[in-house]
Amino acid sequence: MKRTVKIIVLAIVFGIFFVFPAAAQKTKSDFQKMYMTFLNQKKYSPVIDDDGDIVFNYNGDNYIIIVNEKNPQLFEMFYPLNVSNYPMQKAVNAANFANRNSDVVTVYVLPDGKTAIISVGLLLLKPKDFQTLFPKILGLIDDALENFKKEIWN
Repeated sequence: MKRTVKIIVLAIVFGIFFVFPAAAQKTKSDFQKMYMTFLNQKKYSPVIDDDGDIVFNYNGDNYIIIVNEKNPQLFEMFYPLNVSNYPMQKAVNAANFANRNSDVVTVYVLPDGKTAIISVGLLLLKPKDFQTLFPKILGLIDDALENFKKEIWN
């Protein structure tokens, strides 16, 4: 009887540490499919770029979802913005203004001074939870973009 109990306990421990986590791990392809399916349902015309990330169109602009299978709870979305028509310091000041006056997002200017990035990074309990938050995430980016424009046009 003791031997049977030991075997059952070992099987459970083995399953917890080796079998179950392996089954829960997702590949980059799994994440790409999850994002692509959702975005296709919303008619956002998603495509997979050269890095394996998802580019989609929303209101005529391209947004990027970073596919990160190594940290499945991290959801990252970027909105690149061309700022090449403005002096770099003006773009940096606008990014700082947007950061101070926007929630959750980070706005930064790339070192070349030609592109600003509005990014949202959220930790989710489950990777698919991004679907529920997606409209809010788009709204957060829109708010930061408005704050950025308000300052850069000032």
